[in-house]
Amino acid sequence: MISLDHHTHFSSRYTHQTLEIINSNIEEGNLFLQSTDWVVITYGTSFIYEFLPKKKLVANCHKIPGKYFEKRLLTNLELTDSIYETVTNLKDICNEDVQILFTVSPVRHTKDGMVENNLSKAKLISAIHEILPQFDNCLYLPVYEILMDDLRDYRFYKEDLIHPNSQAVQYIWEKFGNAFFSDETMDFIEENHRISKSLSHKPSDDTHPKYQEFLENLKGRIALQQTKVKHKIFSSGLQPNSNK
Repeated sequence: MISLDHHTHFSSRYTHQTLEIINSNIEEGNLFLQSTDWVVITYGTSFIYEFLPKKKLVANCHKIPGKYFEKRLLTNLELTDSIYETVTNLKDICNEDVQILFTVSPVRHTKDGMVENNLSKAKLISAIHEILPQFDNCLYLPVYEILMDDLRDYRFYKEDLIHPNSQAVQYIWEKFGNAFFSDETMDFIEENHRISKSLSHKPSDDTHPKYQEFLENLKGRIALQQTKVKHKIFSSGLQPNSNK
């Protein structure tokens, strides 16, 4: 059983099993949203696919033959209505102080065509900026613009010349952190990076007393990091930095 509204991860052999997986994830997502302070939404394309037999838009084609679908570009009104509805729904589910951060993916959908991709991205950016002034809790992070304009060189792309490489990702991450992370959160993230590097360390003798001491110290650092997040899935320190 598949759902045209869901990823193949939700598919199963029987209808009731698929519904159980879907409903369980909806409940889990709903509970998370009720306690979160920030929601980050990234849009990728303005193109959609309509499943012709049922006249409905789909999120996943599940390798069903292309003749059953029609591809089209969303209108400006459809985009703004959809974004507006997303914001109002989140305001109903989340706490009243929730902040919603919009971005547009810099990954180009080259299979749509270069002109078509640019039109698609432009429509998304325009729609987001039309909605932003209508809400106090909505912000925009120019990820697309950073890669296109700040890093306008193919050395910042992977070999496919479509996806940003690790250097570009790090550059965007730093811009993101400087704008929205508190100093405390930045320190937390940096310590996580240092711990990650330590975990990848491969000793020549893992029984050596010095290495065992190193592991004990590492366990203590990890335990200290865990106390900082407590029951939260993500750190609540994500907020605009007033010092910037």
